[in-house]
Amino acid sequence: MTPEFKVKIKGLKFLVIAFSFALCALRFAPLSFGQEAKEEEDLSVAAFAQYSLGWSFYDEEKFSQAKDAFMEFRQKFPRHSLREDTDFKIALCFYNLKDYSRAKENFDAYIKDYPLSKALNEALFYRAECLYYLGELNPAEKDYLRVTADTGEPKLLELAQAGLGWVYIKFKKYPEAEDAFNKITSVNNRAYVSVLLGKAEIAKQKQNYKSALELYDKFIEDFPNDESISAAYLGKAESLSHLLRYEEAVSVYNNILAYSVNKTFPAGFTDKVYYELAQAYLKMGNFTQAILEFDKVAEQSIEPAIKINAICQIGDIYQDLGEFNKAIDNYEKILKDFSDNVYKDYAQYQLSLCLIKTAKFDEAISALKKLETDFPESKIKDEVGYYIGLAYFQKQDFVSAIEELNKFISLFAQSPLRREGIYLKGASLFNLKSYQEAEDVFREAIKESGQDLNFVAKCEFEIAHCLYQNKEKDDAIKKCQEIISRYPNSAIAPDVIYFLGEHYLNTAKEEVAVRYFLRLVSDYRESNLLPNTYYSLGLVYLGQDKYDEALTQFNNLLNSPNNEFKARAVLAIGDVYFKKGDLESALRQYRQALNKASPDKAAEIQFKIAQTLQENGRVDEAIEEYFKTSYLYPQDKYWLLKSYLRLARIFEDRENWPEAERIYSKVADMEVEEAKFARERLDWIKNLERGK
Repeated sequence: MTPEFKVKIKGLKFLVIAFSFALCALRFAPLSFGQEAKEEEDLSVAAFAQYSLGWSFYDEEKFSQAKDAFMEFRQKFPRHSLREDTDFKIALCFYNLKDYSRAKENFDAYIKDYPLSKALNEALFYRAECLYYLGELNPAEKDYLRVTADTGEPKLLELAQAGLGWVYIKFKKYPEAEDAFNKITSVNNRAYVSVLLGKAEIAKQKQNYKSALELYDKFIEDFPNDESISAAYLGKAESLSHLLRYEEAVSVYNNILAYSVNKTFPAGFTDKVYYELAQAYLKMGNFTQAILEFDKVAEQSIEPAIKINAICQIGDIYQDLGEFNKAIDNYEKILKDFSDNVYKDYAQYQLSLCLIKTAKFDEAISALKKLETDFPESKIKDEVGYYIGLAYFQKQDFVSAIEELNKFISLFAQSPLRREGIYLKGASLFNLKSYQEAEDVFREAIKESGQDLNFVAKCEFEIAHCLYQNKEKDDAIKKCQEIISRYPNSAIAPDVIYFLGEHYLNTAKEEVAVRYFLRLVSDYRESNLLPNTYYSLGLVYLGQDKYDEALTQFNNLLNSPNNEFKARAVLAIGDVYFKKGDLESALRQYRQALNKASPDKAAEIQFKIAQTLQENGRVDEAIEEYFKTSYLYPQDKYWLLKSYLRLARIFEDRENWPEAERIYSKVADMEVEEAKFARERLDWIKNLERGK
């Protein structure tokens, strides 16, 4: 006979006994109220039957039916000798039903009504358990301590020690928790199970994740059917995440959720699993899945704080991904649907940052100023002040930016953003062409830099810009050379080198410019200025008729992630071939460039296609391509004019005077310097025709 079958037979036997007593009670029910002795006997039989019914349900772990039966007993037989045991059983039923609030109320009453009960320590233990689950840790600690001080029952003593250890874990008193657990010597009982899980939790909280993982694995192996098995799996998954073993953690989290389908967990447990699963996906860089899991928390949780936190996380992910409108939608949802919450200032703040990043500066400024007004005690009020200044700066309202930044600088002397605020004030003054004032402010920013050499170098470069714009170019160049010498590994060093290269290129010192450009290419391979540098080098070499060197530089750009430079490179390669005399290759490149061209480049490329055809002797095709410039890109006056002048010259060479006259008339009507030349040519053609 299997153990399960024995349990069923045992429970059935008690049910039979209980119903037999109930039948007896009915059979011998009093016929006359005058038979007092008979009535007491009948009442005793009926009470015992009712009690036995409750007890049998309790033995079968049918706690709801047991509770109802015991409560009926208490109502019908309030003075019976089994009343004390019934009251205790009712409290236990509520406890086993996890209705800890009702259980505590009943244990409170029991402890008050039966202060000399033999089960007093047991009642105190269960009340402590209820208090623990209700989060009332201080009174729970007192009850556990009373039990450990008074009881002579070893099993109950160890259970109380285990409970006390868990209270200390909640208090983050880990040495006290370990001391409580170490007093338990029994193995493979309920207290030992609790201690093993508790020690794993302590190891995890003390960030000893390897030991925690070993303890969780031992628990899972030794007690696979324990009611705390899901908590052990959760602890294991969290430990794996902290050990950066995210894929394994994700697998464990998903197993918990699959197991949870047919299980009932404490409130908030599945919320935590989904939340931690989302965090694991986030750390793996799987942003799509992270958003899906946070969405589940936001949709399923009944706790507003948890829902809001999840929505904030979704907004933050979208913001990090650069999907600012989606981020805005989530932050606005928090502000709209959860008007009173601890994340309101954070959501308003992040919303403002997204508005700045989407160039909605007026909206951002309004949102930040509202945040400043509504949350005067916010912990991020210094950041709010700084970003108001930044929003005005990016709006190019430099006067207002300076006003707000002055306010920020004066109010938040200890803010980590203070030096950035001073720097931004200097940049605002620079944009207002107040170069001397800007220089002074950048020097002030350097004093706030601490040991941050990157920041110092950045400010020194801005001072060089001020000198350069203030007609002190020699001092500016000297300053840039000092920056490279003193801060060669700074983040700004590539910018400084590129600046020097461009300076020497613009002052016709091409060989010096090339040296700086080549240094940037060789020493700063990760710089985002490489595309600019390759392009500038290519133009220098093209101007020097060094065609192979020019092609090398422009070809470097073809693999660039920067699409703008990639398109410019295709066009520049066409220029190289054109200048080299390889007109067929030039034509091929120009046509390829036209397919990738931005609207502002298309007219230029169209002109070069026509020009190449003309140089190649394919004049009729050239005429057709020049005309395309006029009707496809009439808004680009520069290349339209150049195309008209080319067409007019071709028609003159062919002595097609009507067509030449028609083209020159178009140029004569344009508000350009070449209109005078066009009118002169028109007069020449008319005189020629008169002479005929």
